[in-house]
Amino acid sequence: DQNDFLEASLQDALRAAHTAHPADDDAFGAAVVDVLRRAPGAQPLCLVTLLHFLRRVADRSAANMMTEENLAICFAPNILLPDPDDPSSLAQLQPAIALMVRLVAVAGYLADPHPKSAHDDAFDDADAAPPAKPVRPLPPTPPRL
Repeated sequence: DQNDFLEASLQDALRAAHTAHPADDDAFGAAVVDVLRRAPGAQPLCLVTLLHFLRRVADRSAANMMTEENLAICFAPNILLPDPDDPSSLAQLQPAIALMVRLVAVAGYLADPHPKSAHDDAFDDADAAPPAKPVRPLPPTPPRL
């Protein structure tokens, strides 16, 4: 099954930006902005929306354990591999994960299509102090026979 989230040319351009700027996040972020501005269609907007969402999740990694690396492991195979079901794609998996980590890291360089809302502030407050007890009590333990 082909990857339909990002066209191969957009994936290639993102890989090239990653390769051209291996240690400079400022230059990589600027290159990603340039790549996405030149890309046609809705794919750039979808990618930016996803990256901002993943950045917000990673920002809460102390509570959810989803670091940039953990998120990249989950999302890179589906977004940055030409055909996730093709066994030959395994050779591209680690580079795809590394690229996804960097994309999440530089999400702040990209204009957020969905700026932070009051709902996000409430979500932030909920993360700050976990409830002292579960919202719903656990069911009683059944007796042992």
